[in-house]
Amino acid sequence: MRVASVYGCALRVHPLFLTMLFFLGVSGAGSLVLAFSFVLLLHELAHCLCAIHFRIPIAQIEFTPFGGSMQLHQIDALPPGQAFIISCAGPFCNLLLLFISLFVSWRFSLFDPLLLYFIQCNIVMLCVNLIPVLPLDGGRMLLSLMTKRFDRASVLNILLTLGRLLSVALIIAGLFTTQLSLIMLGCYLLYAAAIEERTGTSRYLAAFIVRRIRFEKHKTLPVHFICASSTLPVFMLIPHLRPGAYHIIEILQEDTLAPLGQIKEDALLSAILDQSQLTLGEVLSQ
Repeated sequence: MRVASVYGCALRVHPLFLTMLFFLGVSGAGSLVLAFSFVLLLHELAHCLCAIHFRIPIAQIEFTPFGGSMQLHQIDALPPGQAFIISCAGPFCNLLLLFISLFVSWRFSLFDPLLLYFIQCNIVMLCVNLIPVLPLDGGRMLLSLMTKRFDRASVLNILLTLGRLLSVALIIAGLFTTQLSLIMLGCYLLYAAAIEERTGTSRYLAAFIVRRIRFEKHKTLPVHFICASSTLPVFMLIPHLRPGAYHIIEILQEDTLAPLGQIKEDALLSAILDQSQLTLGEVLSQ
């Protein structure tokens, strides 16, 4: 649900976030609501400051029960090192806040309920977001590290699959133990995994625009060759595309591996926009 827009950045609130705040509020846990909201705001602010530092425009921020979901226009065109720093900024902020609050509580013998809730919220936010599945920060950090050596599409699919398996396990565990928080976390991971897949095309288009800007500036671009079956649908090729590279797709006959022709970047862009359900062979024959 969109609530505002700041300098072109859409601010959204996930329905589960409002549901959680409602249940906490009616149960008399006002201090917990205040502490959690403040921790979540600082967590997302850390991500935003890193993005601003690297001059990456922020498309959207969505507040969810287990952290903020931030979408960047150029995330797939970022070098892995920058993507890793942006991803770990939130958990690092929670870790820093946890140490500071523990020190203040110990040094001044403060055991105020609000401070204790603040410590607990930082622990929960830190632990949940470090789970190595997408779209949590831990999964994004792992994706940035592993794409330096492995195919990004394969790593992305593995992390999304692990996220779905974890979400199902959390929902089942929540039903057996009657823990609403586990059910909500599982449902959120399923929802976020679907969003992650649906935004693949928009991320490719953003990366295409960044490539144009970089080419105008540096006059060169790396080239990425892909061999693909003629029966592969265009939309299934998107996860295999490499951010920042100019793509040349070699189309092969599936049974004989005989070359049928090439699809280059301009034709690939048109196919992704208008013919994503067609096979590469059908696009090539047009």
